[in-house]
Amino acid sequence: MTRQAENSSVIMNKSRISITLHGFLDTDLRDFSDSVRHSLPGHISLREIRIDRLATPTRDQLASISRGGGEDLVRATLVLQWRVTQLPDKAAGL
Repeated sequence: MTRQAENSSVIMNKSRISITLHGFLDTDLRDFSDSVRHSLPGHISLREIRIDRLATPTRDQLASISRGGGEDLVRATLVLQWRVTQLPDKAAGL
């Protein structure tokens, strides 16, 4: 938690968030990241992303995925920085 200039009555909370995801496509992981960044209040910045291919998809795997089954093909680790401001009276309950 960081307090702004003395004449400011706003408190800036900062949190580091690390998430590991598994999915079928890298676009699934990117879409999740975008959803998180646009859903939470305040400002979220993507600090790091690492995407690993777990397997090269075969025709059978792609067919299984299209029917709702299948196994994960990619894994990603995201590191986000979340900043949100609060008024002092609300921050006191933290």
